[in-house]
Amino acid sequence: MSPSSGVILRTVESSFFNAPPKAHPSNIYVVSYNDGRIRAFTGTPSATDRWGSRFCYIVDTAERRVRNSFTMPTFIDAYSFTIEVEATWKVTNPEAVVRANLSDGNEAVLARLRDELWVIGRQFRPEDAAGAETTARCALLKVGEL
Repeated sequence: MSPSSGVILRTVESSFFNAPPKAHPSNIYVVSYNDGRIRAFTGTPSATDRWGSRFCYIVDTAERRVRNSFTMPTFIDAYSFTIEVEATWKVTNPEAVVRANLSDGNEAVLARLRDELWVIGRQFRPEDAAGAETTARCALLKVGEL
């Protein structure tokens, strides 16, 4: 199992009068409003930006790396492939992270990769590990946003 990678670093109640907490330059402020809107800010939201707000989230957008291995079934259920993956990722849509209440970015990335690789593994017989690997490598180059 990979170490946890929380991408929502902090959540505080927000209002016109409360200043949001300080954040690292690789963090983005995301403000949720009473009317359901959500807005991201690269810098500290002003008092005007916080008018009618409910919460202020600090989302980490720094690049991260995760490694793991999993077992995938082959075309024949009695056999499987063991697959090792290493992924570099970062948050590109902090508003979506807040909407989804994403608590573990590493697990979300690994789940997406596992789903992609599961389908690929099922297409190959156990003796065609090289074909499965080639297809997996090509497919993973195209995996985009979650």
